[in-house]
Amino acid sequence: ATTVLKRKAIETKTEIVGTNQFMPLWHVLTVTPTTGRNAIEVANYMLETGLFQYAEPELMEDALIERANDYYFNKQWGMEAINICNIWPPTNPWQAIYGQTEGKDVIVAIVDHGIDLEHPDLRENLYPVSYDTETNSSPSRLYGSHGTACAGIVGAVRNNNIGIAGVAPKCKLMSVSNSLRSTPLSQMKRADGISWAWRNGAEVISNSWRSGTRHAVIDEAVN
Repeated sequence: ATTVLKRKAIETKTEIVGTNQFMPLWHVLTVTPTTGRNAIEVANYMLETGLFQYAEPELMEDALIERANDYYFNKQWGMEAINICNIWPPTNPWQAIYGQTEGKDVIVAIVDHGIDLEHPDLRENLYPVSYDTETNSSPSRLYGSHGTACAGIVGAVRNNNIGIAGVAPKCKLMSVSNSLRSTPLSQMKRADGISWAWRNGAEVISNSWRSGTRHAVIDEAVN
């Protein structure tokens, strides 16, 4: 398969940049000044050869729809909407024994701007391992406030007189950071975040961002 790809890269005057570390059947090509076609045209040609399962251009786009900004429990209208107070213990003591209603020890990865690892309302629930998709390194980094806000909604510590309460206040929050901006390979980096998360123990992955179009590399990471 790699030989076929190399032959087609030479034919289209494109360059093979590398292979995805988590999904080794995914390869990255780039157009060059001598290619004579743009990325969409090359991707269409590659797909139409019938030699590859997927071939798609890397479309750059901002991934955030809006920013969450809730700081006090009595202003968390969503909590009231899902009747959370009647789900948490002690109202439901049988489930409380097993921590089912509070997400006890469930690892939730937040693939986003990164979580503030020193945040006083999250620190107690942070998973000890984190990852930055932009640099392929640990620990995670902060690219904005959105990831911390999302982490709070999921797993802010309950009954500590600080900030808000998360829906699952006894879960473990795994920080997986991404700039969520239009950069080369941005879609693949987001896919890397999903791939890294489940390989490192995440049982739930939260992705509060969008891609304007479907991207097979993200679909495959999810699958």
